[in-house]
Amino acid sequence: MAGKRFGESKTDKTEAPAAAPSGPVLPDGYEWYTEGVFPATMVIDKTEPKRIWNGKFWAVAGKISPLPLGHAAIGRPNTPYVGYVFVWNPDGTHGGRWAKPVKKVRGSP
Repeated sequence: MAGKRFGESKTDKTEAPAAAPSGPVLPDGYEWYTEGVFPATMVIDKTEPKRIWNGKFWAVAGKISPLPLGHAAIGRPNTPYVGYVFVWNPDGTHGGRWAKPVKKVRGSP
């Protein structure tokens, strides 16, 4: 059975055990950020700092500009989010999770 369909029993024993999740790997010195969505303008593209998260989408000069796969999304300097990083999924798909530094990063307010 490839996957459960809507309405199938969760106790079906014919399914093979689930593989370990292939999600992002947490860097040393970080913990996962779980407080929700980042406020507007607090996150930038490290590779192209003019690309800013506006609270709903990535934008450059007010125009939608998706964050390219592999670009480093980071917390904006001189904000409470300095030092935060986006950890991409290792399989190369769009997606991942935010990680925050365990210790306060130099330069944060």
